[in-house]
Amino acid sequence: MERVVTVLINDEARAYSFERLAEKGDAHDEVGGREQVIFWKAGTTSPLAEQQIALATDIGTTAVFDRNLDGQRLTFEPGDDGFVDTQTG
Repeated sequence: MERVVTVLINDEARAYSFERLAEKGDAHDEVGGREQVIFWKAGTTSPLAEQQIALATDIGTTAVFDRNLDGQRLTFEPGDDGFVDTQTG
């Protein structure tokens, strides 16, 4: 069993494992004809892992965004406080 984030667009579905996302921090993909970026960041614990959340394992969190903004395709890289698109900073 593994934690995943799923994306469903135009009847096309994909699942991304937290473990693989944690290795790089992000993934770029196309789902349902739309370019997506999936981010992972450490710092979130699971209330399902332990009776006391303070003792739980850090599983991280994810977010999914469309890579296109106003007709421009954005690419992302890790920054000091998260991720930064290389086109506009």
